[in-house]
Amino acid sequence: PWCLPPAITASQPSIFNYIRLGLACGAIHDPSSIFHWALESWLIWMEPWNYIMKRRAVNMTRSSSDSGPGRSNGISTHRAGEFLRNAAATVSSHHRVEYYPSYVRHKPTSPSAYSAQWEAYVVSNAHFYTVPLAIFLKRARELDFSSTVEYPKSLALVQRVLRVYSKAVVNVLNGVLNQRADALSASLFDRHGANMHAFRPPNAWKLVECQLDATNLLEEVFSQHQKRRARMDAFDRIEAKLNALFDGKIGSEEAALENLLSQVRYLVNLPLDYEVLPEEPRTKRGSGLWRLLGLESKDATMTASGAISENLLGPDRGPDGRLTDVGRQQIYAGLRKCNPMDVHYIGDPMLARVKSYEISVLVDLTIFISQFLNRKLGLVEPAPDGGVGVTEDSELLKKIWEMEQYQKVAFRFNFRFLADSRNIIFATIVWWLVKTIGGFFTN
Repeated sequence: PWCLPPAITASQPSIFNYIRLGLACGAIHDPSSIFHWALESWLIWMEPWNYIMKRRAVNMTRSSSDSGPGRSNGISTHRAGEFLRNAAATVSSHHRVEYYPSYVRHKPTSPSAYSAQWEAYVVSNAHFYTVPLAIFLKRARELDFSSTVEYPKSLALVQRVLRVYSKAVVNVLNGVLNQRADALSASLFDRHGANMHAFRPPNAWKLVECQLDATNLLEEVFSQHQKRRARMDAFDRIEAKLNALFDGKIGSEEAALENLLSQVRYLVNLPLDYEVLPEEPRTKRGSGLWRLLGLESKDATMTASGAISENLLGPDRGPDGRLTDVGRQQIYAGLRKCNPMDVHYIGDPMLARVKSYEISVLVDLTIFISQFLNRKLGLVEPAPDGGVGVTEDSELLKKIWEMEQYQKVAFRFNFRFLADSRNIIFATIVWWLVKTIGGFFTN
């Protein structure tokens, strides 16, 4: 027997097409776009068990004065009385209790509330659980995982989708997609496919076909997470630990990523020994004070001569970190692949673009003073004539030349750390403490 009411049966193809086109064509970075509207509709359609029945008291004897000019005078009193009646859940001669459905939006990390009694519903809407998922996994890489502000939002969006696919739901889907379901589920799945008409996907389609898009998404999330952690200095790490302490979520970010990996592994049947990113050899980062002053170790900015050259799974590179002809042939032949963690900043760190925590005017001033002193004292080689030997529009080659010169210098002045607003605040606090404590002893 068919388990869906006639209204839902008739609207299945139209809603399916709306969700499919919204996820595929909507602007993913605009919260008000059709992408997010379609995403919300899709999540509600996939989890009807999140609806619960609530009750409210309805007044059966409204007087004619309720609709008169003085009705607004008693709005607050009426609402307070309605709240008390709902809380008490009592039924009198003048009131009755009315039940209505209310959708409960769970946290992205909360487990699914699916139970076996909804199996027929999942089978009767199987294509809603498969086709939009394939589209979402492909487009989710467009989410911003590199920004510290946007990373939690993007990760929460992915978690909201993946939490739907609990092991029980995945088992039901694999049963009908792999033709291992019982006769009742098979008949429901066939009728669902017939009801979808032209929007019915091929019967041979399976969840494992999303492996490539799922692994690409995992690599994007994990690599951006590792890059953000690698770029964090002393202040960033202190701020992250304090935020985690006050939010009560110490170590939750790594735990969330591991949970994400386990969900994807079961969803698309990844091997148990699958690793998102290969282990990278640790490079020297310099002392904490050295990095705090903007004088981080050269090993942190070196490319091929550092960790990349030791990665045996990566393509062949030259001393400057660029791919050689052999490395390109290895990629073309499929013998080697690039690791997202191999992407490092190219150029002189002192000349990098202004960061969000720096004062742009002070950045330009400190760079000018540093370069002036380095040139006057002969600590750096002067740039050759003709724009460091390259054309003016060859910005990449100019950055490579700057990086090579930076790696050759044993010592130079770099006052850019004075443009860091956090260093300025820290120095101000230290100066105030010294002055305050010193005042006690002088008195």
